[in-house]
Amino acid sequence: MGKLARLGIFGGMKLPVEGVIGAGTRELSPFARKNLGRYGLARIGERLIERVPLSTQDIESLYSSAPLPVLMKLVEYCRPVQVREPQPLLVLPVAEWLKRHSHTDIVELSTSKLQSVPYPRLSVVVDAGGDKEGQIEGALLPEIAAACPGHQINFLRGEDFVSLLLASRVRLEKGPTTKNFLAPIVAELRTQQVDPYAPGAQPALVRAYAERGMAASVFTNLAAFKSSASLARELFRLHELSLDQAIELWVPSYETKTRRPEPAHIKGARDYQLLRLLAVGSLALPHIPYRNASTRYFSLDAVPLARLCGANDLGFGAVDDFSARVMRIEHLERLQRSLAQASSREPVEVPPLPAQLFPEA
Repeated sequence: MGKLARLGIFGGMKLPVEGVIGAGTRELSPFARKNLGRYGLARIGERLIERVPLSTQDIESLYSSAPLPVLMKLVEYCRPVQVREPQPLLVLPVAEWLKRHSHTDIVELSTSKLQSVPYPRLSVVVDAGGDKEGQIEGALLPEIAAACPGHQINFLRGEDFVSLLLASRVRLEKGPTTKNFLAPIVAELRTQQVDPYAPGAQPALVRAYAERGMAASVFTNLAAFKSSASLARELFRLHELSLDQAIELWVPSYETKTRRPEPAHIKGARDYQLLRLLAVGSLALPHIPYRNASTRYFSLDAVPLARLCGANDLGFGAVDDFSARVMRIEHLERLQRSLAQASSREPVEVPPLPAQLFPEA
């Protein structure tokens, strides 16, 4: 993907790259115009500097033509933001405990587990996958919440795990809850033939969250789009939706029905495309304040680069093995170490590649 240059040559002199785009001005420098023009992007650069919304064609040109370092530099100039660091997350396997323990024992187990986690601010997910009779939601969850004041305890079940990652901390910052806050929304939308888990901008879904006083979050599943043109149309629709409805978080994602481990070369290619999507979305969606880069979708090595592509919400890090496995996210300590190494420009350890990169057909 190359390195971001710090100096450029213009008029026979070395100039800081900050002058490439003309930071602090509202016009492109000749150097910037020439270099963006090499990729047919000079006009788009002008529109970004003038804060003019990008068209569908502009978005497609950026995604299909602009090198990643150029996108990073455009993001750096146009979208300066303060990054929200990853938040610790713990999953309590209450549904599994319910098979072997009494209600009183489960409350004690939950309290003991929470007290053992060395984080003052912790998001807690109650795994209630098998709670068909509502035992956890109706009786256990209020007791666990009462025994653990100060923690954000959220009731989730089945496919709701995906929604937590998509919503990231935006909904969690509304405070603790002792009910399945997603179930009524999901049931209502499905009666209206709206799939809450379908990829893309859905006005009905955004309105449903807003009517309940909840911050809306939208994800763009890269795997669902077969061309740069269809992806550009989706981002443009999302921009138009964000003009009328408050959307606080955008999540570029990659979800497929396949759960098989991916070869290293596939992971690298997916990271590269997700980083491009993140950078282009950061430029095309100026009215959505937060852009998420979760380790559910980005590899550990790609998250530091995601910050350069406009990510300003790093989602969650798991505090134990069970939470990491259920949520399919990285451990918090590993994520923090990777980010610290990238910030200090120390070399990041890269795991060795497998002996056989390209499996036989």
